[in-house]
Amino acid sequence: MTFLRRWGLALVAVLALAGAGLTDRFAPASPYLPEADAPATPGGAWGCPFVKAAGSPGWLHLANFGDVAARVRVTYIPDRRQPVTQVFELGAGRAGTVGTPAAIRAVSAGAIVEYAGGEVVVSRTAFLTANGGTGGAAASCARPGTQAVVVPDGSTLQVETSLVLLNPGTSDAVVDISLVFDGQELEPESLRGRVVPARGRLVIREGDFAFDEAAVAGVIRARSGRIVAEALLASRGLIELVPAVGPIGESVAIAHTAGGINFSAVTVGDVDALADARTLTAAGQGIFEPLAGGLPPNTPRVAGPGGGVPEGPVAVAASSSTAPVALGARWRVIGRGGATEQAATAGVQPAHRMSAVVGPPASELRLLIANPTERDSKVSVVVVTEAGRTTPAALQAATVEAGSTVELRLNDLGGSGSVGVLLVATGAPLAAAIQAVAVQPSFGVYAISAVPELPQIDVAVDPDARAGVPA
Repeated sequence: MTFLRRWGLALVAVLALAGAGLTDRFAPASPYLPEADAPATPGGAWGCPFVKAAGSPGWLHLANFGDVAARVRVTYIPDRRQPVTQVFELGAGRAGTVGTPAAIRAVSAGAIVEYAGGEVVVSRTAFLTANGGTGGAAASCARPGTQAVVVPDGSTLQVETSLVLLNPGTSDAVVDISLVFDGQELEPESLRGRVVPARGRLVIREGDFAFDEAAVAGVIRARSGRIVAEALLASRGLIELVPAVGPIGESVAIAHTAGGINFSAVTVGDVDALADARTLTAAGQGIFEPLAGGLPPNTPRVAGPGGGVPEGPVAVAASSSTAPVALGARWRVIGRGGATEQAATAGVQPAHRMSAVVGPPASELRLLIANPTERDSKVSVVVVTEAGRTTPAALQAATVEAGSTVELRLNDLGGSGSVGVLLVATGAPLAAAIQAVAVQPSFGVYAISAVPELPQIDVAVDPDARAGVPA
């Protein structure tokens, strides 16, 4: 009897466990878990290493060129403080500007911008006083990408250059940082294996390692993780942001002949670079003499385009089949009363689609476009503002001849607040930038490189702060 009773109890237990298993198998999933076959919203992430200085304001400018609204989450990364988050929606075909929160006004900060839906591009503007200089700086933000990036335009001779690194990922990144100047690559032990914390920043002063060098390039190699980087240049009469770029075989840097131009070029490696280096102007192309004989490794070159360059946009196009090269440009604009400001752009790979966004208080906007190829191209421009999307007739099917540059005025858009432009080239790929001049409340000049739309892997993004976003 005892045996039968125990067997019966065991059978009941087994049936109970089996029933529980069947109930779990056929019961609906927990509401805390996403459905495995739920469609993901494509989106992406932008990194903005420097958005504001301590005690000064900063602004993020966003443009959505897509046909659906974008859900956006901005995570500000302030020094020695907890991150601060803003969540909002940016309508289809709209541009907008958000200011940095008052809670982080006292400290320097960067930002991570994540979005779901739409086609979003991001830039920023900051005003600051540093190393005897006061002014404004603006630059496009960047997507985390290549394992090695270079800031070609830096100096430690009467200029303070800081490398600012941002890690948008959810795990720490480990990087090696070196400084390239005068034919050598300085690799301080203290800059090897540096950790950029997950969703954090790292700031390095170039002058702590390379002293009184007129031309210094910063090289950042990621051992693990993906980072974005840039240089903040500060001196009397100079406040500028210079985005880091990945060294590539073909690069174009575009500037304006306003008040004096310098182009920067560097190759990092063991062999000479450059099989071709040309200047591009509205009058056509010529040889860029400073690079005509090639570019030795670890030797940054800084030089102007030479005499006889017509007024307007001017670019340097460089191609190399031996070693990749990084380019940059910086130029002066003279304003009312003789005030001067500088603007800077990063060298980019020519593309058929590229976009940029600039924010207020710009009152005069110009598109600088370069065609580095041997065939003509036509470019059409889509403009998005805070009021919506337009396709101005004067900006459609404009011809950019082979080996030349074109300047397009964005008339009547200076008072439109935030302005985004999407350039679509038919024929040859192009490179472009926006030059913005602000005369109120104070004179300032900014340049925003148009970001090429290159093949990339979409990520599934949920801007709900509780769920997190893969970067």
